Amino acid sequence: MDLVEEVASGDRRRGLEAIRDKLADELGRALGPDAARLAKELTSVMRELATVPTGREESTVDDLAARRAHRLAGAADPEHPAAGQQRGPGSG
Repeated sequence: MDLVEEVASGDRRRGLEAIRDKLADELGRALGPDAARLAKELTSVMRELATVPTGREESTVDDLAARRAHRLAGAADPEHPAAGQQRGPGSG
């Protein structure tokens, strides 16, 4: 997609990434005051981009739910009893 399409997509991260890439490309060819202006804009966009979640973060609730699901899956396996459970008669 081009810059306009990325920005118009409504996805803030994608739009900012497209702007960042465009500014970086222009900065590579700029001289003098134009380079300084583009560097300032690029820095600003990168700072804002750093505050936008990537979508790959997990909340504490998600992490706890995943751990619990993993524990419960292990507890259902008779070969690997959950912590605190006895393995059979006389063990304990």
